[in-house]
Amino acid sequence: MLMRMLRGAGVRGMAGIRTTRVLDAAVTVVRPMLSVSHADTVALCEQCGWVWNDDTTNRDESRLRAALRARVLPALRSVQPAAASRASRTAASLASADDAISSLAEAVLAEATIDEQTGAFRLEYERFVELPDSVIVSLVRQIYTRIMGNSGLDRLSQSAMRDLIRGLRGATVDSIQHELAEIKLRVSEGVVEFCKK
Repeated sequence: MLMRMLRGAGVRGMAGIRTTRVLDAAVTVVRPMLSVSHADTVALCEQCGWVWNDDTTNRDESRLRAALRARVLPALRSVQPAAASRASRTAASLASADDAISSLAEAVLAEATIDEQTGAFRLEYERFVELPDSVIVSLVRQIYTRIMGNSGLDRLSQSAMRDLIRGLRGATVDSIQHELAEIKLRVSEGVVEFCKK
């Protein structure tokens, strides 16, 4: 959570890593050990006779994750011993909020028309720009994955999304174009169109 906070993550990012994540119809990633502490994991390995393998990058404080673990987390624990469990509860609350945001974005996406020849998605401009920022971010991510799959999805950063939203809301003309990773957006005649570059 700290890394994502320092990077300016939104609700989805601050919700942390989910215990399950569907990659596609055939693959679901399951992470059953997310809620298990490091100490308990090491103890479990010892009880089972397994050799614990420590990744050396976890001690390399030139890496943000390692620096936070070595310097910041101990300071947080000294101030609030329950910091980890409280952060976990906060992440769970944010995951629930993200689910609600995603559901609202899916409902808006259901209103979109899709051009059968080009595969472009079209939504009413006024409807789009009146949505809360977090819903727009989720909606754009959903449209992006429908057009491109996961290719370039990591380039849809919070700052890129903020720039997109600011540009669309600040528009004073009826013809705007914006590129976002592997897709382009065009506003014309009261419609926002999303298509492959």
